[in-house]
Order: sequence, then structure tokens, then C-alpha cells
Amino acid sequence: LSWAAGGTQRVYIDGVEIGSTAAVSSNLRLGGTITLGNRVSDPKISSFIFGGQLYKLNLYSEELSSSEIREMANAGMCSTVEEKYETRQLKWEQLLTEQRYGNVTEFIPTECKMYDINYVKARLNETETELNKTGQKLLNTETKLNNTEHELQGVSTTLNVTLSELTETRTQRNETQTELTEVSTILNHTRYLLEEAKRNKTGSRWDVLYTPPYLNKLFTTKLYDQLTNSWKMMEKFIGVNVTVGLVEHFRDHHEENEICEEEEE
Repeated sequence: LSWAAGGTQRVYIDGVEIGSTAAVSSNLRLGGTITLGNRVSDPKISSFIFGGQLYKLNLYSEELSSSEIREMANAGMCSTVEEKYETRQLKWEQLLTEQRYGNVTEFIPTECKMYDINYVKARLNETETELNKTGQKLLNTETKLNNTEHELQGVSTTLNVTLSELTETRTQRNETQTELTEVSTILNHTRYLLEEAKRNKTGSRWDVLYTPPYLNKLFTTKLYDQLTNSWKMMEKFIGVNVTVGLVEHFRDHHEENEICEEEEE
């Protein structure tokens, strides 16, 4: 039986069309229930039970052509030609797994038993072939995974070496930074010494006024007398070389006396 909504409904026997009529325009509703061999409303009513045999009942989503139907009929009841049509939606092997009511006996036609054995063997061989192909694919995949793992190990080694080099470079950079800091300190100190030497080389007798007792202070008679007394005291050392020892002598033995005199005044 072939049927298309709004088209033609055709009936075939042994692949030969024996009649046709106009088909209704409505499509089959989705989400319903299909019952075979009885009424949908109450499948347990015995008066409506189908007493014949069903074998390889299939439902297709598209109308099969007369040549396709003839091909299935000519191939015989034991063939599997119906499986090659992708529009097969309701499959016989699926129907056999559904719930059954009453005295339902599953059978295989006598002429198909040997065919079924051969068919099962063929399917087993096909399955074995597919398994072998799948096994080969798994082996190939495993080989690729091993190669990838080896490559990753190489990359990991390279990364570790690079990390070690970066760490060493960072350490060298820190050491260089420390050395630069030390050199900078030395340069600053040297610059200071040069400035001091330059200042001493171009020193003036008036540089004494840069010292704390005089700088930014009001120049008073007291300060004048202090300076005068200091220079008068040095008259005793005329003809003596002005050395660090002489300066330290003045600082140790005469500066304190001057401070005491200032405090008494």
C-alpha cells in the first residue's frame, strides 16, 4: 500500500498495482498510537483480533515508486532490500520489541530460516570488518597520541630549558643591577670628592663664614671679636706649616675655650 496526502492511494500484490483511488489531503497526525492486529481504542477486545500473519511491516515517510515496490517484491520476503531506503521510519525490527497483548507468536518463514542464518553470518562478517577498521583507526589514533605526547615532552623540555635560561638571565640582571647601584654609589661619592676638591682648590679665606656659627646669622660685635681673637691667636704659629694636625690642634684645644668664653659673655 502506498499513499500520499492529496495524491493517490495505491494497492500492490506481489509488486503489481491492482488498484488506486484518490487519497485524502490531510497528513498523519504526530504523537498518536499505532496498534497492529486490533482496534486502537481497546486492543484487548478479542472480537477485533487479527488472525493472520505479519512479516516485515515497514512504514516510510515518503511514497515509494512502483519500481521500488516491485524491487522489494521480486527480491523475496527473505531479502533485506527494504533497509536501503533511508525514508524507512517505522521498522519491523523495532515493532518486534514493542508490547504485545493476547496470544502473539513470533515466527520466521521456513524459507527464510536458512537465509536468516546466512544473513546473520554476513552481518557478523560485516560487523567484524567494521570492528577491524575501527581497531585500525584506534591504533592509528593511539600512534598519533603517542607522537603528540612525544612532541609535548619535547616542548616541555624546551620550555624548562627556556625557563632555566630566563631564571639565569633574571639572576644576572639582578646582579648587574646591584653592580650598577654600587658603581652609581661610587660615582656619586667620586663626584662629591671632586666637588670638594674643586671647592678646596678655589677656596677663599671668607669660606669660614659658610660655617654654622656665622652663616645666616646677624654679624655682631661678638662674632667680630671671636674672629679677631682667633686670628690673633694664630700669630703665635707664624712660620708653621698649616697641616691637618695643626687644624686638629686648634679644634681640640682652642675651640672649646672660645665656646666657654662665649657662654661666659
